[in-house]
Order: sequence, then structure tokens, then C-alpha cells
Amino acid sequence: MSISEQDKIGREEVVDKICGLVDSLEKDKNFCLALNGAWGSGKSFVLSMIEEKLLQKSEYIVIKYDAWKNNFYSDPLIAILYCILDTLRSDPKYTEFKYKRAIKKVLKQFSEKKFTETLQKSFPKVAVNNQWGCFLGLAVEIIKSVIKEAKSSILDNDLFNDYKSYQTLLRETIIVLNVLTSKQKETDKQIKIILLVDEIDRCLPDEQLKILERVHHLFEVNNCAVIVALNREQVTSTYSKICGGNGKEYLRKFFDYNFELSMSNVEFFKNELWDNIVENDEFKFVEVVSKKQLEFLQQFVFQEMEPYFGSQSNIDNRELYRMLNYIFNIIKSFPDKKVDFPYLVLISYVLCCRLYDKKQFVNLKNKKIKELFDIFENKNVVSPLLLVYNRRTLGTSTHYTLYSECLNTVNYYLNTWSINEDYQKREKIATVFSDGISATPDYMQKLEIIFNKIDCIAD
Repeated sequence: MSISEQDKIGREEVVDKICGLVDSLEKDKNFCLALNGAWGSGKSFVLSMIEEKLLQKSEYIVIKYDAWKNNFYSDPLIAILYCILDTLRSDPKYTEFKYKRAIKKVLKQFSEKKFTETLQKSFPKVAVNNQWGCFLGLAVEIIKSVIKEAKSSILDNDLFNDYKSYQTLLRETIIVLNVLTSKQKETDKQIKIILLVDEIDRCLPDEQLKILERVHHLFEVNNCAVIVALNREQVTSTYSKICGGNGKEYLRKFFDYNFELSMSNVEFFKNELWDNIVENDEFKFVEVVSKKQLEFLQQFVFQEMEPYFGSQSNIDNRELYRMLNYIFNIIKSFPDKKVDFPYLVLISYVLCCRLYDKKQFVNLKNKKIKELFDIFENKNVVSPLLLVYNRRTLGTSTHYTLYSECLNTVNYYLNTWSINEDYQKREKIATVFSDGISATPDYMQKLEIIFNKIDCIAD
């Protein structure tokens, strides 16, 4: 399945517009585009969709720079240069030069004053029949020499205190890329370089600004498009804190276009739960989980989280991702990997207790609660959540019974866990919650796993 076929929230329109800007880029022009969205809005996925679509055109050189994965150098310039190098060498037509002496001779002719002139003369000398692979080969050799010089300049001179050296390295790289995009592949179509920058948000605050500066300086290249995924609010706040200026004005100098990605916390929770847990082939759901059930679980979890965050709109996608990751790992720990909807509700409830109501969690864990019949509703107690949900969404008493039985099952698990030392009491609970109980014989083992796993969560 292609990346585009995995798009379930309609990002194709945005992708088509951005790729259309690349396609219509005029000769010897360039632009920089911001793909703005909060954490969890799908920026990385959209970048992957853009990459997949652009790679269908052989005349496009698509460079992917993951700022987080490539932050092991003290200055991002070296990592960016390596990403350029790796991309050029991955081209099927790339030809590694057999005549190293000829290359060395050409490279020795380079001088700071005559770099452009020498480079223009060098390409025809080493290219066999004007082949694109030979152009790539020479470009790779030159960029390798630039990287070697950059490592020395950056790492030995306290992060480019030598301003002239920094400018020289930038200029040499830009010249190489400009010469490369001035050529044509065998298709006689205009070569374009597209740089995709991702995961800036995950870097340290000062690194975020440094990456933007390096990208801005390095890719003032003809026939080039730079697409940066970022959280604009976070970067502007970072700039204001570090530099004391207006972060919005600071970002305005970088970007020619701005595209917004939005995703509510409700959408995020349901999409992640469905994609990574419900549709996970590793897990064995006893019964098919419906979208209605997912909607109920989302409302249930948000209701539990609301007192901690003040309102449901304040619930952060990062926090939801953390919770869903815990749920995923707990189910993965089940020996048979079997799970049903009541287990999802049970895990979610105990997890919420651990994260937002530790006193309740400690009571549950230590089995200090002797009568838990009123945590949710039993036969004689009606949940306000179910009443609201039934009236607004489900509309039928059949659905009300379905979710009532689900929470009865959860209550049965919790009560059995709490007073499982007393067989008579356990029998009493089984009688009270007789309707809707679909517990398998190994549910006590799973309860142990649930509580032990959740107990180990770091504060």
C-alpha cells in the first residue's frame, strides 16, 4: 500500500497544492514553504506523501533532512551536506568515477576566486557524452571535499567564528548545486532540487533556530524548493525567549508560502487508536470494535482527563499519544494478545487513575476498596455519560444496553480484583454483574499484567 493510500483524513488536497507549486516553479527561481501544525497534526505523514509524489518525476532531486535524527553534529550544516551527498549517490544513474587522478587534478584547480569558472569548465571534462551520472559523480566528489573542509572549519573553529570560512563553504555548495540544476537529464526536463525538512519541533530550542538559519543560507539555489514542517507557535515562542524579539517577524523572512495543518485532539485520539491498536494485526480482538464504540471510549477517556486539564479542549495530543502508547504496550504484554472492548475501557480507566488520580489508583492496586459497585453503573446505577451519549449519539436503547453491559464487565473485573481473596464475595459480584460478562478464564492474569504495567509508569 502506498503512503497516499493510507491517507484517511483527506490530506491529498494539501499535498497536491504543494506539489503543484514545485511543478510550476519558474526556471532559476526558488521558494521556501512552511507546513505548520501542532504536534500530532500529521506533518511527517504529509511530508512523506509529498516525497512519494515528487519522486515519481525523474528530474526531481528530493532530499529528506530529519533534523532530530541528524542532530549528532554540533552544527547542522554538516548533517545537511551529508543528506545532499547520500541523495545524489542514491540516484540509479550515479556513476562513481574510475579515474580518481583526473578528479583530483580538477579539484586542485579550484580556487576561491575562480571556483565558479573552474567548476563550469570541469563538468564537460569529466562527463562522458554529457551523461547525467557523470555530472552527479563530480558533484559528489566536490561536496565530499566541501564536507571535509566544513568539518575542520566547524569543529575546530568554535562553530564558525571564522565568518569568512563559513561564507566560503556555503558559496561553494550553492555553486555546485546551481551548476547541477542548470544541467538536464536525458529526459530534457528541468532539474529541480526539493529539500524536505522534518522533526524541527523535537530539537532543542537553540538548535531549532540554527537549523532554520542554515537551511535559509544554504538553499538559496536556483530551481530549488524548500519545504519545512514545523510548529510555528513553538518556534516563535523559542525565538522570543532566546532572542527577545518578535518570533512571527523572524519566521516571515524565511517563508514565501504557509500551509496550515489542523487536527483536533478528538480526531487524533480516535485515528491513533484505530490505526495502531484496533487494526493492529498483532492483536486478536474477540469481537469487531465499531467506530461507535471508539467514539464512546474517546468520550469516556476525555471525561476522566477533563478535571486534570480544566477542559477537554486543553487535552494535549502529546499526552494522548503517551496514553495510547501505554495501552498498546499493555495489550502487547498479554500472552495470547486477545482483547475486547471492555478491556480497552478497563485499561483506559486504570491508566487515567494512575496518571490523574493516584489515590484512587493506589486503592485499586492495593485492593483497599471493598465495594466498587458505584465506580460506573451497575443494574441500579445509571451513568451520566451513558445518558448523554445515548440521547445525543446512539438514539436507541439497544446501544445503551451494549455500553451498560461493557461497563458492567469492567466493574466486574475491578471488583473481582479488589476482593478476590474472598470467594463468597466474588460469587456475589458475579451474581450482581451477571449480565454482559464475557470474561475468559485468564482474565485474572491479564488484570495482574494491567496493574503491574501501569504501576511502573514514570511520573
